[in-house]
Amino acid sequence: VKTALSKAGVSIKGKVRFARVPKGAKRLLRHYSRPLQVIMGEMLRHSNNVIAETLMRHLDPSSQGKDFDAGAQELRRVLAKVSDTPLTELAISNGSGLYDANRVTVRAIGGLLEGALRSNWANEYVAALALSGHEGTLKKRLTKLWFRGKTGTLDQSIALAGYLDVAGRGRVPIVVILNGPLAGKASACRQWTDKLIT
Repeated sequence: VKTALSKAGVSIKGKVRFARVPKGAKRLLRHYSRPLQVIMGEMLRHSNNVIAETLMRHLDPSSQGKDFDAGAQELRRVLAKVSDTPLTELAISNGSGLYDANRVTVRAIGGLLEGALRSNWANEYVAALALSGHEGTLKKRLTKLWFRGKTGTLDQSIALAGYLDVAGRGRVPIVVILNGPLAGKASACRQWTDKLIT
């Protein structure tokens, strides 16, 4: 709130601190956030990097939203429980997909997708991903298939990962990551990826 007010030209003296509300204090505003599950679905379906960065900063409550490193450590701890893939194949230093210092292998993402299917939160996770042909970054892609996934685009990397429903096999994890000088080639890369998956 202090940051938002400062940006709007309102100056506030003193520091923000967490404490009990004093007796007799008058409530000025109450705001109820949407449930985290809904917020995460929006983040995944629309590739919202602001939400991703904010969540990463708050994964470790002791950092009070100030530290990506603490959030990255907490994320690695949770992912280690989900995936059989060695975490040496996963370098996370920022919550945003726009940050090119993050590094990941296809095997690491595939392992995480497989692990998520074995978890007790599998249905919620899969439902939070964009549905091909219907919503988010996959609204105009893979329109004849049932595919739920997450896209990623940088100048040097274009990716798609998620789940494809295959007759007789069920839900199959799919991961495609293209690397190289891809600036200006995103559309062609997406078309090739969609043909491969189809």
